[in-house]
Parts: sequence; C-alpha cells; structure tokens
Amino acid sequence: MIETRLFHYFLAIERAGNFTRAADQLFISQSTLSKQMQDLEVQLGKQLFIRGKRQVTLTEEGQFFKEKAQEILQLVEQTEITLKQADNILAGDLFIGAAEVPSMESIAQQLATLQKEHSQLHIHIHSGDADQILQRIKTGVVDVGLLLNPPMLTELNYHKLPFTHPFGLFVPKDHPLADEEAVRPELLRDLPLITSQQFMKDPHRIEYFGPLGSQLKIVATYNLIYNAVFLAKTGIGLLMGLENMLDLTNSNLVFKPFSPAITTDLYLVTKKYQQHSPAVNALIQVLESIS
Repeated sequence: MIETRLFHYFLAIERAGNFTRAADQLFISQSTLSKQMQDLEVQLGKQLFIRGKRQVTLTEEGQFFKEKAQEILQLVEQTEITLKQADNILAGDLFIGAAEVPSMESIAQQLATLQKEHSQLHIHIHSGDADQILQRIKTGVVDVGLLLNPPMLTELNYHKLPFTHPFGLFVPKDHPLADEEAVRPELLRDLPLITSQQFMKDPHRIEYFGPLGSQLKIVATYNLIYNAVFLAKTGIGLLMGLENMLDLTNSNLVFKPFSPAITTDLYLVTKKYQQHSPAVNALIQVLESIS
C-alpha cells in the first residue's frame, strides 16, 4: 500500500519540475526524494518520470498517477474535515459536479441561501461533461452531481429536479434557418454542425434522427459550450445546445428549437450507500426540495 506521504512527494516534484527544487520545498534531501520515487516506481512496476538533466516530465503512467494522487489526497482532506467538525455546526467543503445548464441560476440561489445560513460552508463546483462528473461521483471526489439525462447506473441514486431544457440550434440572424419557427431534422442535412460530445453518445439522438443521425455533418464537438461559441461565431458551423445557455444580447445568434422537440431533464445524482456528512446531507435536502 502506498503511503500518503509519497503522493505529496510525487505532486511536489511534478509542480516544481525537478527533484532539487521539490526536495528544498519538502525540507528533505534530494537523494532521499529520488530514492523514494525510485522505490515507488518499482512498487508500481511503472516509470512515472522522464528524467532530464534539468527538468523532469511525467510519462503517460505518471499523468494517470497524478490524477489519482490528487483525488486520493482530496478524499483524505474531506474525510478529516468531516470528522473534525462539530456535530451541531454545518461546516466544511461541499463539492458539486455539474453540467453547464441554465437552471444553475436557480440552483445557485438555493446554494447562496444555504451558505448564508451556515457561513462555515464552502462550495466548490466542478463543471464537466457526464462522463467526468459520474467518475467523480463514483470515486467520491464530488459529493453530488447535477447532470442532464444521465445514464441510469445501479450504484447511483437519482432525483429528478424540476428543470427541463429545450435542445436546439444557435444560428446567425442572417442564416435561412433564422426565419424558421423551429428546425425539423431534415433541414440539417449537409449543414456543418457543432454539438456536444455527450449528445453524440446519447441513445436518444439515434432514436430521434433515425438514419439521418449517421449522416449529420459534425465539424466540431465540445464538452463545455463556452469555447464552442467562438467557433460558431466564425461560421465554422451551427451550434447545437440548450436554450438560454448563452446570453444572446448583442449577439448575431438566435436560438431555434427542434421540431419535434428535444428536451433534457436535470437530475441530482449521488452515490448509493454513501455515509454523508451533515453538511452534505443538508445540501442534498436543499436540492431535493426545489420545486
């Protein structure tokens, strides 16, 4: 079993870029640190570092180990904080994994109320796609997830929140589709499209578009929509996304829903059989009470 201390050592080297600077920061000798990492690599049976004269970089296995080391140390810290906090005080860190959704504005208001009532709570939001968030829920790196139409996995709990978002197309105001009240699937034929990576994997997409689904001209994909907007503004393609996801004030884009409608539902997702802290239980209760 790997000692927690070695995770700290490894991450210090990665941040510093070489063993000498890391050893100085850790207040240990360079030779001791080097030997510790060599022993770790032997223990794992993998090379973690590419050692240059002045700089060290991570191997592919080292990058994987870095991600897991960060997750493990975060879990250790969360556990210590939870156990130390007083029983009658809601305090500590709340970790939320969330898709980018317009309903976050309403959810944020609930979080603000919770934080005002319990000033020792600190809220941390990690934005990402469904795969990223689900992995963080299962490993315990986030306490709860807010996901759109997530896959229903047996090891997770799901609570449907009262938010439904139409899915459609953001098109330039001078585009022929801007005159349409809604966009029918057949109108997308041969048009360059920018869509989310999650939508490309969604079985509902296959059902909705039928044979046309495999013929769609996808020129770009995104996991978070912010940067995709810049692609759309250049004219690379028409952006597929959720209504009200973008501030269209002073924009040359307009939103057009699909017809028949495509809607997405928002779910609160938690890990089954998880013993939550009082603070996390309060968070879950607040989110489940949204009406």
